[in-house]
Amino acid sequence: MGRHIEYARPSETEYLDSLAAAGMPSDYIAVQKMIYRVVRWNISAFPNRTVRKLTGRPATTFPEFARDVRDVWLP
Repeated sequence: MGRHIEYARPSETEYLDSLAAAGMPSDYIAVQKMIYRVVRWNISAFPNRTVRKLTGRPATTFPEFARDVRDVWLP
């Protein structure tokens, strides 16, 4: 889509420490720890049948979704 995106890959400790240093509450940090692990371990990439059960259609990938709504992403 013509945009450069830089992605930082902090370690789990670095990320959680930065949240604590920013004054985030411990329960928020605990949730972020869980989300961090789900993303890093790629658990969310495993297919599931929930979308098909709810919509009657298989889920799409993010690239498919982005292509389908491309105009929304562009300035």
